[in-house]
Amino acid sequence: MLKFKLLPGDIFILAFMLLTLVFALSSYHYLSISLFLMSLLWWLKKALKQSLIYLAILAVVLASYVLLYSHQITYQLPNNTKIVELYLDEVTFNQEADSFFGEGKLDSQKVLISGNKIEQLKNQKIAFKKLFIRSAELKPLTKATNIAEFDSQNYYQSSSIHYQLSIKDYRVVSPDTLILFNPISLIHQVRFELKKFYQQLPEPLNMLGFQLILGEKFKELSYDETFKKLGIIHIISISGLHVQVIAKLIEKLLYLLRIRRKQTKIITGLALIIFIFIGNEQVGLVRAVVSYWVALILANVFKVKLNPLDQLGLGFICHSLIDPLMITTIGGQLSYFLVLILILTQNMSYSKQAVYLNLTSLPLLLYYFYSYNIFTSLYNFMAIPLFDYIILPIVLLSFLYPLVPLVFDGIACLLIKLFDVLSYVGQLDYGMVNFGKPEFVIMMLLIGLTIASFTFERMKLGLVMTMVVMYSMAYILIHFPFYGQVTFVDVGQGDSIVLTTPIKRRVVMIDTGGRLSFGKTTNTKSIVEKITVPYLNAQGISKIDALFLSHQDDDHIGDLEPLLRSIKVTTVYYGVGMHRVTKFKSIMQRYSETTTFQALKAGDRREYGALDFSVLYPENPGMGENKDSLALLVRVQDKKWLFTGDLEKDQELAILKKYKNLKVDYLKLGHHGSRTSSSFEFLKQLNPGYAFISAGKNNRYHHPHQETISALSNLKIKYDGTHQYGMINVYFNKFGQWEKRRYQTNEEDYG
Repeated sequence: MLKFKLLPGDIFILAFMLLTLVFALSSYHYLSISLFLMSLLWWLKKALKQSLIYLAILAVVLASYVLLYSHQITYQLPNNTKIVELYLDEVTFNQEADSFFGEGKLDSQKVLISGNKIEQLKNQKIAFKKLFIRSAELKPLTKATNIAEFDSQNYYQSSSIHYQLSIKDYRVVSPDTLILFNPISLIHQVRFELKKFYQQLPEPLNMLGFQLILGEKFKELSYDETFKKLGIIHIISISGLHVQVIAKLIEKLLYLLRIRRKQTKIITGLALIIFIFIGNEQVGLVRAVVSYWVALILANVFKVKLNPLDQLGLGFICHSLIDPLMITTIGGQLSYFLVLILILTQNMSYSKQAVYLNLTSLPLLLYYFYSYNIFTSLYNFMAIPLFDYIILPIVLLSFLYPLVPLVFDGIACLLIKLFDVLSYVGQLDYGMVNFGKPEFVIMMLLIGLTIASFTFERMKLGLVMTMVVMYSMAYILIHFPFYGQVTFVDVGQGDSIVLTTPIKRRVVMIDTGGRLSFGKTTNTKSIVEKITVPYLNAQGISKIDALFLSHQDDDHIGDLEPLLRSIKVTTVYYGVGMHRVTKFKSIMQRYSETTTFQALKAGDRREYGALDFSVLYPENPGMGENKDSLALLVRVQDKKWLFTGDLEKDQELAILKKYKNLKVDYLKLGHHGSRTSSSFEFLKQLNPGYAFISAGKNNRYHHPHQETISALSNLKIKYDGTHQYGMINVYFNKFGQWEKRRYQTNEEDYG
């Protein structure tokens, strides 16, 4: 009969096995990673005996529970539901666009809600509201359709939210009273009052109150981009480490009131549970509070004191049972990982610990954020104690603002000066390295090597050298890729194509995409900032050598200015005559010092490495309309590509008349597959092996039109569209091998 003996580190190993098994069972891709991590555990642990059998069985059971929970993510909401329940502290108001966005409940199911006419809600005094829906649209959350695009479906899945309700017309029907005996309503009311209080504080105390206490971004003032650029991971991850500071403050206050130690711990724990809900139930807060209660219960009930690793592991298991999907979020991963590194480096000096903390988290940060600041260790060395022991107490004491406003106004001025300096340093981009996104396997190996380098002193030099080589190889593979590519970015109803060359990479872009405006617009990020720039950053691209603009329509060049603002563009080309368009002319004037603007006409040529551009149209100056679109014949290695913008049939026939023997291998259909372009005669003469359509899914113009699809079918021309598959990548190498990959289906074709 086997005897179970709990050895030091077993609980942590159980938690680690749970994590790796979840990855292994959820996707075959993670199986090799799990096997690597398990073998590493076998190597590290010296006393793995019979207890491991029990741990493995329990890990499988726990992993099965998490996976079963994660797969139960779909449900059907009744169509006749008319009442939406919401708490105003979970709603964000956009005064400029007269709109609101947040979370609510429809038939007891959590949904994202959005709507207009904010005055009906914004001036309410009670947080809990019921809305009677007169008109609304319910639809599933959309999945990302581009590489590196924010995936709202995956993000909100961890909060059990899978649908979005767009409210077009409603009225408030809930009574203007608060149910005092409902603790949930009471906490939401407190959050609602806190939000109103922090909004009235001077900058940047308002932003800090929202971030550190309420766990939200303050829309009117945010230094998030600065913190990300400087790599202050303590702020980015909201790791929950500041809970320790709050717990100590509460305990000291209770000691002053002469409350016994045991009661002090319990009262502090209960206060921290309330703080979880006040702080928007962030993963880092939950982790810290669960860990606090695990230690409290083990010490006082079971008279057991676990080592820090086992305490972290047991906390992770308990947290996984409460919130099985938390580890799928970047906040969950960073929170647990940072605490793990703090435990492993607890005997080091503070400065050395800060260095290892950043080195170990570097692979994870590169995987999610693509860039890194080499001075991050220095910034964190100064920032962590600053936030924990100066800024956080100031924010907690800001409740005294109505009593001594002049004092806090002075403090706010000092903080503004400090943050302005940080912003200035961040804008200089000193030390910023646009690394790109490493492969998952590389990321895990780098984490393992870094941990091993400060765990095994005798092997330290060899491990560090291996780590340096691996970082160098990862960087070279990202920045000097073996494959070039032609990428059709899914920008919705619009055009944006990125072309790159292999090895000595050159980057060329055709059009930027952009929103088509119908009525009132909001101040949200542009499409190029949300989709294209993250994709380029993930590829390690920090400069565009050339940008060709087909014509003036917003769905083609509407995001030109955000692109020029976000990334260096050496040269912008446009069709002759388009400089007379007022909007485009003003952009040229604003960015003429950093970017060269050149007009092109038929007969012009430009070459960028393996990319040879020949201009087929326009012949004469125009005003950048559809009929003036820039038509580009691009030789990519041994293949010919044709891009015609929104060129119409008459201009297509003019091109055929001038270039009577024109043939292409690949064609980007004109005007998103509209019947006004891509005539049968044009397609027949070009005889492309493949055609591509750049159009938005379920767009209001019903592109591509059936006439175009019929012409392609009759001529037996294969085609793909971003409206069907999202981003489409066509890869090529120096040996003439071609591969096409659809992002949403990950299907591959070779040619």
